[in-house]
Amino acid sequence: MTTRTLLLLAALALPIGGCAPWVNIPAQTGDAASHDPNLETVQEVAVVAIKAAIADSPVASDKFQVIMPKGTLPATYELITPKISPNAMWSTDAATSGLPTVEVRRLSIRGSDAEVDVLRPMEPGSPVPQVLTVTLSWDAVSSWQADRVKVWRVRAGEAMRTTPSDAPPQLQR
Repeated sequence: MTTRTLLLLAALALPIGGCAPWVNIPAQTGDAASHDPNLETVQEVAVVAIKAAIADSPVASDKFQVIMPKGTLPATYELITPKISPNAMWSTDAATSGLPTVEVRRLSIRGSDAEVDVLRPMEPGSPVPQVLTVTLSWDAVSSWQADRVKVWRVRAGEAMRTTPSDAPPQLQR
């Protein structure tokens, strides 16, 4: 191969390589990943995950609010909420609006794979939150896509705790 061919191949590979971040939200002790919820890739992953979570079981017939992880800027909310749904509104505090809430609690991106934990109402109009894990993948043709939506049967408070406990989570029956 000539030098010119190698340079052309490297230039074509750059945009693909640029789509492979390592992100942990919230931050994990000792990691070197990014923790910025305002990154474009994080926004794209969150939008697809929330859309998959509400497609699986609609949140409400009317308005609902979206809550992103701590540190999300108003400009990010302004970009993502119209992409999620015309009924999506944003708020940084679920307690102030009284609307059904869809909340991104954990987001992990590893190159072209991602996982997002989302809280949503168990059923339309229900105040009881339900935990879902949305597994996503990225490819050059279709960008980010949801591959699987896993609905957990554990109580949201138990699934989302951040400190270890001796007591195992209690399953809902």
